[in-house]
Amino acid sequence: MRLPRIALLAALAPLGGCMTGLIYTHTVEPLTTDFNGTPVFTGKLNEGESDVKDLRIPWPVSVNIRWHTNAIGDIAKREGIEEIYYADIEHLSVLFAIWRQDTVHVYGKAAPGTAQLPADPPPPQN
Repeated sequence: MRLPRIALLAALAPLGGCMTGLIYTHTVEPLTTDFNGTPVFTGKLNEGESDVKDLRIPWPVSVNIRWHTNAIGDIAKREGIEEIYYADIEHLSVLFAIWRQDTVHVYGKAAPGTAQLPADPPPPQN
């Protein structure tokens, strides 16, 4: 009686890692890890973002609806970023990935003549 339980636990143990994040997952990671040649920029970086939304209805008829774009060049152009330094991707998944949202964050130098991010506010004066 004890041997079948141990065999069952040993067979199910590798599946334990597959069970994480089924209800809710939220991660942020770099789009690339090759930062060779990426400049170190000490000023204010402009940031732009865009997301792709994905709705999946697996039953009774499989339906997958996806809208929007995550094109880095489109994000940079829309936000007035002249030179892209790096980009991150943020994944959000809810309820067995029925709802999934992937957001790309692009960071870089603003093009001349475009609105810059606001500078840090001056310290309060008494």
